[in-house]
Amino acid sequence: MAKLKPKSSAALRRPAAKVHVRYTVDGETKTVVALGHLDEVQELKRGGSKITEVAEDDNSLVIAEGAVLGEGAFSRVVKASEETTGRQFAMKRMTKSAALQCPEHVYCEQIITRNMAHPFCIRQYASFQDSHHLYFLFDLMPGGDLMDVLVAEAKVIKYPMPEEGSLRQGCLAQKVKMWQGFSEELARFYVASVVLALEYLHENHYVFRDLKPENVLIDAQGYAKLGDFGFAKQVELGGRTYTFCGTPGYVLYIALAAALLWLAAVAPENIMGRGYGHSVDWWTLGVLMYVLLTARQPFTSPKTQDPMEVMRRIVDERWPVRYPPYMSTEAR
Repeated sequence: MAKLKPKSSAALRRPAAKVHVRYTVDGETKTVVALGHLDEVQELKRGGSKITEVAEDDNSLVIAEGAVLGEGAFSRVVKASEETTGRQFAMKRMTKSAALQCPEHVYCEQIITRNMAHPFCIRQYASFQDSHHLYFLFDLMPGGDLMDVLVAEAKVIKYPMPEEGSLRQGCLAQKVKMWQGFSEELARFYVASVVLALEYLHENHYVFRDLKPENVLIDAQGYAKLGDFGFAKQVELGGRTYTFCGTPGYVLYIALAAALLWLAAVAPENIMGRGYGHSVDWWTLGVLMYVLLTARQPFTSPKTQDPMEVMRRIVDERWPVRYPPYMSTEAR
């Protein structure tokens, strides 16, 4: 597998090429001319094959926008197709003013996804810009994300819970309602994919730092790819970083409910400010496994609305994580 290498100053001198972005507004087709890189344009027009000759008409590219896949406060993701080959991508469009608010996140996602070569990590194929926007072409992931899969799979079951000393045992025991997520076989399939992706990142000295179901995307065949590398950071093996980041730290001051939702994914080292390394990704992987199997958070029971209480539970080594009775010993 290719190593992730930072681009040299030669990258700034790459020949430019025009990218025509076509979109439809109220039944009228319009075109925006953006500026991209010649090598990326040529590779896309050849469907990813090795470049042998450069034709005169290979200095421009036509991208047609399709259905909207997702939209946020600062960016929009649409289905897009390349005119020459018909290949389909997910195209992310972000305003430059929004990029200026978080330039490090934009740069991290750009540099990492463009240089990655792993089957379980999302790949970026090209980037270009016009006077107001930045554009990025990524793998098209029509299956949504793991949260979508979890919502479809999660269900409330009635599980027999025999009381000690009671004559009502086995099928006669009182049944208690509880949430159940993925089957263990399905969870093992997705978790294995994430493990391979994290190992690849760590081998190349990157920490992902924001693992959650929404950042694990699903392709048309049902396979998973790690996506959204905005919080990823280069950390050498054995090194540490001290930034309090990830979904919980970002939303803590925005919405209490959102903070509680993913606060459990923050590692103890992060909360206590002692610095953390690659181990933070394995902590969040454990939280992800628990959520996929139980459709619940590991540190929010007994129920609490206080994010500080959740933090106290995370750093308390004596705090018992409760496992549902249907979970196997192996899964625990």
